[in-house]
Amino acid sequence: MNYLSMELKFPDYDKSTVSLISSVYKHFKIKPFHKTLPELDELLKREPKNVIIMLFDGLGTSVLEKNLPKNAFLRKHFVTGISAVFPPTTVAATTSIQTGLTPKEHGWLGWDMYFKELDKNVTVFTNNVQGTNKKAAGKSVAEKYMPVKNFPEIFEENNAEAKTEWISAFSKSKAKNLRDICKKVLEASNADGEKYIYAYYNEPDSLMHVLGTSHILVKLKILQINLSVKRLCKKLENSLVIVTADHGHVDVKPVFLSDFPEISNCLARPFSIEARAAALFVKDEYKAVFPEIWNKHLGDKFRLFSKDDVRTLGLFGTGAENPHNDSSYGDFLAVATDKYYLENSRKAKFIFKGAHAGITKEELEIPFIAIDIE
Repeated sequence: MNYLSMELKFPDYDKSTVSLISSVYKHFKIKPFHKTLPELDELLKREPKNVIIMLFDGLGTSVLEKNLPKNAFLRKHFVTGISAVFPPTTVAATTSIQTGLTPKEHGWLGWDMYFKELDKNVTVFTNNVQGTNKKAAGKSVAEKYMPVKNFPEIFEENNAEAKTEWISAFSKSKAKNLRDICKKVLEASNADGEKYIYAYYNEPDSLMHVLGTSHILVKLKILQINLSVKRLCKKLENSLVIVTADHGHVDVKPVFLSDFPEISNCLARPFSIEARAAALFVKDEYKAVFPEIWNKHLGDKFRLFSKDDVRTLGLFGTGAENPHNDSSYGDFLAVATDKYYLENSRKAKFIFKGAHAGITKEELEIPFIAIDIE
């Protein structure tokens, strides 16, 4: 099968998550690493005192439209759809918006990654050995082998006059919930001087993984987000508020690799990166025949790319290749094109109802919402 001849929906890095932070850098007189977003550049010409990006995990365009009426505050301020990075997942996307780099450059590709230095799969954010509560090392393995500079450091290195604030449950701000996030955004915006404020909230993603994209509790959470942002904006002055997401979401069903022994017997280790964008490490003796075996069983649900295909197609973006990627990519990358995700076996502790990281419009299209407050 010729993977390159089939029509796929690829991320558009010229109009993406990376473009947002590139425009922010440009506005604060920091040379961006990539192309900026023209719609944001235009809004920034007004020189607002505060530039605020609020990122809601999983709030892709389709999720937004499914759960909010057209006259809702966020939908009324929708400017355009933009592209998530690939894979459309939190590790890759938040690292991009926090650095201005593509996944190809920063190397933080997904939830679980293979580290050849340890010969283990490691859950990136928790630093645990994949599937366990055991720490892979005393300090973050990802930070050790794929170090990055986040926006506060970049602002400081470039002597930017603006101050920065990073507000989330996982930053120094230790924002406990959405109410706390909005409170801290308001406090930061009221302080003297120009500021870039980045706020992250882990919903509705967490709920959708458990309940799917259409559950009433998901809808109520998104209504809460809509109302909270509306109330915050009424209190702000001289600010540009940008609302976006790291990725979208789709309703899913599991595919257990253990049900396909012809495939699982070929694999040297459990898959890594993501369950809808799985890096597969194949035993040497099966590498030549693996595409045929995979496509016989799962080719209708997951597109299989070789490592060369991944690079040729630019799935992970443009820029200089992170040296760690060569081992991270695996031998093949299985990318979901339908509503399925991979599990290694039926012993999985949890069955997801919602997931992301595949190449579908629902996962890749995210909103660029702008509220310009004078």
